[in-house]
Amino acid sequence: MTPAEPSTDDAQAALEAAYATLFDGLALLGPGSTETRRQVLGLVRAALPPNPLIADMGAGAGAATRFLADALPAARIFAVDRAAAILGSLGEAAPGRVTALTGDMTAPPLDAASLDLVWCESAIYAVGRSTALAAWRNLLRPEGLVVFSDVAWRVPPAERPTEAAAFWAEGYPAMQDAAGIEAEVEAAGYAVAARHLAPASDWRDYYAPLRQRLVDLAPGAAAPLAGVLDEMRREIALHDAHGASYGVVFFVVRPAGA
Repeated sequence: MTPAEPSTDDAQAALEAAYATLFDGLALLGPGSTETRRQVLGLVRAALPPNPLIADMGAGAGAATRFLADALPAARIFAVDRAAAILGSLGEAAPGRVTALTGDMTAPPLDAASLDLVWCESAIYAVGRSTALAAWRNLLRPEGLVVFSDVAWRVPPAERPTEAAAFWAEGYPAMQDAAGIEAEVEAAGYAVAARHLAPASDWRDYYAPLRQRLVDLAPGAAAPLAGVLDEMRREIALHDAHGASYGVVFFVVRPAGA
């Protein structure tokens, strides 16, 4: 008999499992560093109340959640991610102050107008900037802020390497330069208060353990893991060759009129 074709749901679950295998045990699921987070937090710290309520959307393995818990010892933090296995023991990071929530970061089980800060690091691309900002606006208190990071072009279209332009057009069609992202933020009813370009070292720190993971997982890797590994090799090689043409930018935004 011919085996039944896997369902779309089964194929998606297998793909997600392959990515989980690639990133299993790694601290970073995207470019980032403690120093960059410290600098970005410095842009918003003065605007936060003494005991802020924060949601780390798309928290992943929890690097940003742990940083925020350490940097803001009076804060309560919700770490939201759809992958329960990735969240792991994150709720134990700061007992009584960090709560791990499994679910969609655009529809977390949080009260309306309750949050002082939404933090979303290397994850907003998964749902789209406009979708995320619209959902989070209802969760923010009147003076609340959103911090998110996104990949952005650093050079104009005519200067973008052909290979890089093709890669990102395929993998992230919504990618823009910082000015384009700001225009989208404003169209979503927010004002940009500040932005911060992450240094190239954040990319190196992100890719270093992944380079080793690719070596470790390659022997005997079958689909879909083999395809995931090939895609990551391609991404790393692209950054090695053309990383100066794009970067990660953090944006600090607030609802317009706040």
